Amino acid sequence: MTPPRHIALVVNSLKNGAKAVAEKLFAIGKTVEGVEIQAYDYPFKKDFLKGSDVCCTIGGDGTLLAVGQEAVQSQTLLFGINCGRLGFTSSCSAHEAEQRFNHLLLGHFQCVERKILYCQFAQHEAAAFAINDVVVKVEGPRMGHFSVVSSGKLVNHYACDGLIFCSPTGSTAYNLSAGGPLIEPDAAVIVMTAICPHSLGSRTIIFSDKAELTIILDEANENVRVSQDGQTSHQGASAFPLQLRVAPKPIRLVQFPDYSYYGMLREKLNWK
Repeated sequence: MTPPRHIALVVNSLKNGAKAVAEKLFAIGKTVEGVEIQAYDYPFKKDFLKGSDVCCTIGGDGTLLAVGQEAVQSQTLLFGINCGRLGFTSSCSAHEAEQRFNHLLLGHFQCVERKILYCQFAQHEAAAFAINDVVVKVEGPRMGHFSVVSSGKLVNHYACDGLIFCSPTGSTAYNLSAGGPLIEPDAAVIVMTAICPHSLGSRTIIFSDKAELTIILDEANENVRVSQDGQTSHQGASAFPLQLRVAPKPIRLVQFPDYSYYGMLREKLNWK
């Protein structure tokens, strides 16, 4: 790959060791002729990644997801350095950071593009991307009642605590905790897993990337909320019907030649 020359650095200082890693990488970047490196703090300004070749996020998966909307809009490469617990989406761990950063500066890396989700809300012009998942969930003791329609055809009516719609990248997040399947990250699918469904016959459904999904709230419930990548965007019935499909733009991630998806799973999930 072409060596990056404009690098953004985002650090989650709440993560143990993240600040020290950021300081080392910033110092390395400053020594390379022709490289411009800029550090950014929360909250981010709109279009803060415009003009950046790569954004290095130092923290956990949540740190990477936090800059995801801007990265998708600008199509900036994301280089995630994991200082958190799991780091399914990260490019490397904290102890590998200096070596991998040097590889990055030399152009010794690959760019992988992963499909993400795009959702639009009723009565709202605003729409949102989700790298991992869009979750429709009911708060409180009552379950929710939803209908799911795929490309104009009714899929099913659901009585459950909520519905998880995830990208292949997000299959290792809430979807996995709810009993959903693991999906290879370059698959072209949308995964739907019900949360605590009131039916023994309810199972995960895997839709093609061509599916146009509509989620309908069958019974008015102001305790339902919609979130993208863990961030609540809408509360109440006014968000429905919710339209969901594969986003027109992918997320672009830095990956190194020795990366193995199954090797990562064996490490993170303690497979033997």
